[in-house]
Amino acid sequence: SNSNINMKITTNNLVEEISQKQIKTKNRSNNKNFKSVVVDKLPIDNYRQEILKKIHTDRVIIIHGETGCGKSSRLPVILLEDAMQRNKECKMMVSQPRRIAASSLMKRVKETIGDKVGLRMGFGVRDDNDDSAIIFVTTGYLVRLLAYRPQVFLNHTYLIIDEVHERSVDCDVLCFLARKLLSENKNIKIILMSATIHVDLYSNYFSVENVGEYVGNLECLSVGVKRFQVDIIYIDDLMSSRQYSSGISRHADMVNGILNKTDKIDSKLTKHQFNLVEAIIRTQVPIGTACLVFLAGITDITDLAEKFENISTYRIIIIHSEIPLEDQELAFSPTDPSEIKVILATNAAESSITLPDVDTVICCGSHKAIRYSTKNHQSELANCWISKASATQRAGRTGRVRPGKCFRLYNKKIYNALDEHEPSEVTRTPAQELILNLRVMFQDAQSFDGVIPILLNLIESPDMINIQNSFQYLFESGMITSPDDRGNLTSLGRFAGQVPVDLQMSKLISTGIVLGLQNEAVIIASALTQPRSLFRSPSPIVVTDPDEYLNVVKQVYLGSVSLDNNLYSEPLMYLRAYVLYLKQPVYKRDDWISLYGLVHQKFKSFVQSTTSLLYKVREIQANNFKEGNRQRVSSNNTNDPIDIDDILDLETLNFYEDKLLLLRLLLLWSCDGKLIKHSANKTKDLENIILENSVKNI
Repeated sequence: SNSNINMKITTNNLVEEISQKQIKTKNRSNNKNFKSVVVDKLPIDNYRQEILKKIHTDRVIIIHGETGCGKSSRLPVILLEDAMQRNKECKMMVSQPRRIAASSLMKRVKETIGDKVGLRMGFGVRDDNDDSAIIFVTTGYLVRLLAYRPQVFLNHTYLIIDEVHERSVDCDVLCFLARKLLSENKNIKIILMSATIHVDLYSNYFSVENVGEYVGNLECLSVGVKRFQVDIIYIDDLMSSRQYSSGISRHADMVNGILNKTDKIDSKLTKHQFNLVEAIIRTQVPIGTACLVFLAGITDITDLAEKFENISTYRIIIIHSEIPLEDQELAFSPTDPSEIKVILATNAAESSITLPDVDTVICCGSHKAIRYSTKNHQSELANCWISKASATQRAGRTGRVRPGKCFRLYNKKIYNALDEHEPSEVTRTPAQELILNLRVMFQDAQSFDGVIPILLNLIESPDMINIQNSFQYLFESGMITSPDDRGNLTSLGRFAGQVPVDLQMSKLISTGIVLGLQNEAVIIASALTQPRSLFRSPSPIVVTDPDEYLNVVKQVYLGSVSLDNNLYSEPLMYLRAYVLYLKQPVYKRDDWISLYGLVHQKFKSFVQSTTSLLYKVREIQANNFKEGNRQRVSSNNTNDPIDIDDILDLETLNFYEDKLLLLRLLLLWSCDGKLIKHSANKTKDLENIILENSVKNI
């Protein structure tokens, strides 16, 4: 096992990275096995001695460095070099909040030190060996490794938590486990890093009062600023400066007018921001460079992507968790001299990603965040304003190799009103989902004492009333065996805690599995989570020609009627559309989408996310823990293609076919109180009529 590996690093098998511009690594003349590596100097290199001094004396180190200073890629190598020079053991894991960040950093560092760097991201993604001293991991993977197998870290010297400012559930749980690890493993040191860290919050969390022993003075060490100037341009500047086109000024004025009336992010604001984005890219981004646009979610991404469809000058690349990693990594490829590379991203591209050819960043100022009501246990994923910390991170994606610009499509008044830091996801996430996830994560771990002690020992905890109500909700939903922390997970609860959809949809999928309709239930659940229609929605403002407008409306109507095929159900229509699309030859699929009046980007995104969910559900079933056994069940067919012919053939079914009726009942049951709302001034007869007819119309 890894714990038995001697990790002593010697100079005979390490390619050093030294922080001096355009010079070879020192002290190599006496060692033939060293390769000559030439690296550029980064700001963090000027703080090498200060970093090592703190590393040698403290067990918890807080490091602040502006975006682009080199902390994510340089610090692990500095630690490895130091251990080699002192003939000490060295092995570390470096967590990144997102897969694309972990993957890109591993590749960048591997160019310098070769096989001494590795990668682990869960779901079978692993690229390391016994000699890997630096292993980049996703935060989620590291949380689960620490929860299930903390003994793995007995031979580790460092645990680096990068981008700790993000305050995701995984990041907060990771800090809890890291603090616990300090008392169990006296050799390990914890390093917290960010460009926008809330120093006081973490200094207190790792203080001697909370850890139980002294781990260092916990003073933040600043390790440099970015190398090149980044000009920040607000809506105010776009309106007042004559250097911008009249189109930009006009759209900026409209955006500012909306913001002066309300600070709410709605479709009207988003629409005018998109028009402004398009105008900026067309007039302010030079050919042969890249532009990074930050948007709230996949719907906004697909909407904006439509504006640049079929225009050869623009190469559109999307960074989002629903997009395959290899497609996202196209963002790192060089920009063609005859093109403008337009990278559309959510906050997945906010941190630990270096895109050297990005000279322009456009920030719409919004992101997706969960808003939760304790009254009805319903949550909503809404567009919300980012924090100042996130705005700083986004601007830091340019200015890496030359000066850059960041266009903030909101005014200075809005910016000044933003929160300094992101609120913890723990405090704004439905507690029932958090409890369920922690149960799944820790129930089979050693020394599990319940969820509540974990919740109360996080950096910030959910409200206790919220916790109690959430236990009751999970019990009534059949996911735990009692309405408190003593209850165990049911099979439904274990499944729901692993599948990446909300509890409502996980119940739909699990019931579909029981009824023998697994694939159909997964596709329907994916369809129900789509935020908007997948069909074209023509606007007379955009499509000004009346005949063209009517043709689009007619095409969309006929396409939806044809796909529905007398099912009279939108979820079932999307199920049928998914199957029909995948049955088309690959070269005919784009024409098929156009024929039925669907939006290319939206529908392809639906197909990708649905297929990913189908594989995920299959993987969960294959890897579920056996009763009373921590060993995973192996599966030889997890990666087999989805068998389209195995999905219910809606083409040949009679309207009252048993399986089709089961699907309708499944849809009705999944609504769970959302279908009918009782009103005192409505007659009971009307309510009964609605209820009797509801099954037919779903």
